[in-house]
Amino acid sequence: MSTIAHALVSALYMAFAMGWEILWPLILGFALSGIVQAVVPQGGRFRRGDGLPVRLDQSGFRTLAVLIGWQFVAAAFVGGLIMVALLT
Repeated sequence: MSTIAHALVSALYMAFAMGWEILWPLILGFALSGIVQAVVPQGGRFRRGDGLPVRLDQSGFRTLAVLIGWQFVAAAFVGGLIMVALLT
């Protein structure tokens, strides 16, 4: 096999492998986003007595902690506070 063909096959394999690794987090992210959109009321605010089974502010951080670790959750929380402070 020539070096050009070998490089082309290697590049195609790497592109497929990267796409495969990115596919599953995308599917999980879209699924979580769909669940949140289905649970959150249209007004975007919860009222007492809505009867929702979970509180999204706490369960969202717990879900993140389970999936990607507490370090990333802490960084996401601190980064969110910094973004809010900068944007206000």
